Amino acid sequence: MLTEYSDAIHSMSEIEKILLKNSIKILNKTLEPGVDSLNLSSLGISDFIKNCKLEISNFKDIKKKIDKSAGHIDEFVKGIEDAQILREFDFEHKKDSLYNPMEFLSHFDEHMKRIIQEKADNYHMVGD
Repeated sequence: MLTEYSDAIHSMSEIEKILLKNSIKILNKTLEPGVDSLNLSSLGISDFIKNCKLEISNFKDIKKKIDKSAGHIDEFVKGIEDAQILREFDFEHKKDSLYNPMEFLSHFDEHMKRIIQEKADNYHMVGD
């Protein structure tokens, strides 16, 4: 039980510790009777152990959700970082005639709007 607690707490980054501050307090409060007043022959030790295991499990579930969310956020940020807003133009495609300025502009504008909208949607998903 203490090994699970230790693994869960000590594997956290400083940011996770800040985010999970209240959950850590709840977990520590659940374990607190074992530090001061309980020993292996105390009445209620089985309930204490059951409650501790349950609270450690709940904490690990919350931590797992945060880790998963952090992974999604990293993916979205990486996608925004790697977005190619301006794309190359294929001048060879129409080399026999001149490009209409509006055609030239729309080639870039449509692509840029689509990419920016995709990345903005991803950004808003992170905030929700």
